[in-house]
Amino acid sequence: MLSKGLPEVPAQTVAVARAAFPRGNLAMRVRDRLAEVFADGPFADAFGVRGAPGLSPGKNHATIIAGGDFDGTTNSDFDLLVRWSDGELTVYEDLGANSLKRERKLKPANQLWTHSRILVPGEFGGNLWEDDLFVRWSDGEVTVYGNTQADALGREYQLVPPPAKGSAFRRGQPSGRLVGEETAAEESCDSVCGPGLLRRISADK
Repeated sequence: MLSKGLPEVPAQTVAVARAAFPRGNLAMRVRDRLAEVFADGPFADAFGVRGAPGLSPGKNHATIIAGGDFDGTTNSDFDLLVRWSDGELTVYEDLGANSLKRERKLKPANQLWTHSRILVPGEFGGNLWEDDLFVRWSDGEVTVYGNTQADALGREYQLVPPPAKGSAFRRGQPSGRLVGEETAAEESCDSVCGPGLLRRISADK
């Protein structure tokens, strides 16, 4: 691990890389975006000191990836949706075979989206694009964001609500608690959460 971050890339190397890849490539984008992660203590275990090399921090930071069509173009190129470990949502438009293309920030870093567990884009509305985003949250809630764009989530529809206030989670649900156990922790949004539960907590304050 590099305690002081990555060394500066030599100017000649930068010139050659930019000439070969005018729009950049995956390795260049990961370094530009995640360079500072190399110095972060929480990732220390991912870096080898001796023996085999450590893991790329980009592998750990990109938590969920899914393919959809959020930019409204009529070509056949799909877009890549990434949910990062800090809750940020990013869309890479018109994904190519050899590189990522235009990057659009759908949501900045936030606590709520760190609780998203499954993202499934699809064509469930009336248009011709796979721009409806299904989300299953850590508290069991399921929502869909219809007609999501590359730079904005679509209208939210709640398909499965979160557990009722004061009710216990059953075994097999995200908390794993037994019937009858206290659920005060769920109402704090610390261990499990979703948009419905977050709104309920905010309304009670």
